[in-house]
Amino acid sequence: SNPTGNAEAVHESGSHGTEVATVAAWTDDSLGYAGMANLEGQRCTLTIFRISQDGQSSDSLRIITALSRVPGLPKGPVNLSFGAAPPNSVNSDGAVQQIAQQLQQLGYKLVLASGNDGMVDPSPELYARRVASCDAGGNISSFSDTGNFRGCAPGDHVPIYTASNGITPFLGSGTSFSAPRWSAAIAVLMAAANISAPQADAIIEQTGTHVAGGFIIPNFKAALDRATGH
Repeated sequence: SNPTGNAEAVHESGSHGTEVATVAAWTDDSLGYAGMANLEGQRCTLTIFRISQDGQSSDSLRIITALSRVPGLPKGPVNLSFGAAPPNSVNSDGAVQQIAQQLQQLGYKLVLASGNDGMVDPSPELYARRVASCDAGGNISSFSDTGNFRGCAPGDHVPIYTASNGITPFLGSGTSFSAPRWSAAIAVLMAAANISAPQADAIIEQTGTHVAGGFIIPNFKAALDRATGH
């Protein structure tokens, strides 16, 4: 009976949240999944908010309710791998931008999956970081939404864990898996250089590797060197 938007024990209405967490922070060499933020073992703190009753759909109220409960948690990236087709994207929602601004002022950074509609999202880049998907060659994935933003990360055929597959390798595609890669880079820089999430996000953009279409993907070494003064 716990309503969506509240923190709760491990439980979800589908498998999407587990898959996204796999990319961000899971580390278990015996299973072959290495979360991007866990470079030296399982040292990440993850708080997961369920925003869906059926594992597929949600609405702005549930998203805003979950985001409004972030202040007070450990500072860091706030990953939201959920979207709607332009022009009604999550990024275009004024309430989402308002809380993204508040989170940024408090030292968090909202990171949004750009969406999987293969469309151009005309909404401006304001307080949330949007992340598109590219393939292993740096080409923007055909399904990825693009627009007036630069953030990108591999999201095409990404190894993910799903309970239904157990340890059987499973490759998923979607901007849902590119956003947690960017979020993980923020977490790594915060830990290495004792900086805020917005500061880490800015460094990642400044030092990123340029790929097709003017997009950039996180370059961990360059970002770490910049953040730590090496």
